[in-house]
Amino acid sequence: MENNIYNPEYVKRLFNRMSSSYERMNFITSFGFSIRWRRQFLESFNQTNHKAEIIDLLTGMGETWNSTKNKLPNSNLTVLDFSDGMLKYAKQKSKLKFNNEVIVMQQDILNNELPSNHYDFVTCAFGLKTFNQEQLEVLAWETKRILKQGGQFSFIEVSKPNNKILKSLYGFYLGKIIPILGWLLLGESRRV
Repeated sequence: MENNIYNPEYVKRLFNRMSSSYERMNFITSFGFSIRWRRQFLESFNQTNHKAEIIDLLTGMGETWNSTKNKLPNSNLTVLDFSDGMLKYAKQKSKLKFNNEVIVMQQDILNNELPSNHYDFVTCAFGLKTFNQEQLEVLAWETKRILKQGGQFSFIEVSKPNNKILKSLYGFYLGKIIPILGWLLLGESRRV
């Protein structure tokens, strides 16, 4: 179970280890598209002027916070992650850029103490890859449980393309380019 990529302890260690370069790595490996995608995945949310409750699951270092607060400026933003390393940077960002108004929580979404029927909006950007099918089902139930009746959620993840040409380029990129970038930025060649 030590190297099981879906084992929560393995995932936590991995994200703790790469927390110092995670945001930079995302930007480089997505050719800068990660910033645009983080904005776009919130476009389906209905604009509201009331004090909405939002939770950003698997928040990492808070890469979606700017877009969330721009889209829903009158909101209470709670964020959740279980990686100590990522939350260290998230807390710094909350203090320096958000006047400590972002509520940072350290919990595992698959085993949490979040209130039921509480959030108007639930977001999650690029965290689904860390879950197997059974864990995704738990995540879906937890999302439904914490959302208010009529609440909205938006999750985004990179997926494998169906087009044969794009699929082969994607395979080359994952198999050859990402390990090189990992070695350059993290000092190792293991894929995430």
